[in-house]
Amino acid sequence: MEEQTYLEILRSNLANTVLELVKLGITVRVSIIPLYPFIGLTIAQDLVRFDYVDAPAPETLMRALELLNYLAALDDDGNLTALGGIMAEFPLDPQVRHLQNCQL
Repeated sequence: MEEQTYLEILRSNLANTVLELVKLGITVRVSIIPLYPFIGLTIAQDLVRFDYVDAPAPETLMRALELLNYLAALDDDGNLTALGGIMAEFPLDPQVRHLQNCQL
């Protein structure tokens, strides 16, 4: 019988993905945005309800948020900090970006 592997989004570090999504305006908290207010259609634009192809485990998202908060890329409310904005500009892992910013 062929052995199956877990999807990569379920087993990888999502800190880089979460940082990019927050930079693009996807919030940590639930925010309802009126898509077509005249017919009552809204869209929830937050990390949990984001339309992933394969949704990550909530624990993985929490680990990514905790790491980004620890690295001072996100504040306690989940907003992008000035350092987080700088970190989001480099196509590197957040831990490496944090080290680079500390050395500047």
